[in-house]
Amino acid sequence: MGGIEFLISLIRLILKTAINKLIKLVVIITGTVFVLGNCKKNPFDYRNKYKGDFLFTEYYHSYIYYLPQPNPPRDSFITYQYDVNIDVNYSKEFKGKLILKTDYNYTQTIQVDKKGNILLDCPYQGTGKFNNNNNLNYTETYNIDCPGAGLGGGYGQSSHTITATRK
Repeated sequence: MGGIEFLISLIRLILKTAINKLIKLVVIITGTVFVLGNCKKNPFDYRNKYKGDFLFTEYYHSYIYYLPQPNPPRDSFITYQYDVNIDVNYSKEFKGKLILKTDYNYTQTIQVDKKGNILLDCPYQGTGKFNNNNNLNYTETYNIDCPGAGLGGGYGQSSHTITATRK
């Protein structure tokens, strides 16, 4: 009987150790899921590297041709500088997008791919790229010929060449 009691004690010890390790594993997994699930920031989102404060320099060119003909075309060149905060919204509707908030309460979303390329839709058309995590260059054209972009009475477009540097 001594051998059977030893075997039973050994099995109990092995089961107790296995159950303790299983409980620890469940606690670790549950804690990790809880912490990651409640974070506002997704630590694995490629857009995180573009978040932060930037100084934008915008070179603006506008050309508008009015109808009827007696009105002369208007051509203008202006340079602006302003602060922009680039942020990320992790909801599904903002997937792949960055949110640009200026210091004068204007907000725009732009699409960015995993390589840092900027993609814009009508009426804002254009391309650009984050050269690295600290610099951004892009050109956008606002085309009033896009559906819903103009008020009528003329045609034209404006272009914005933007360079941005992280502060």
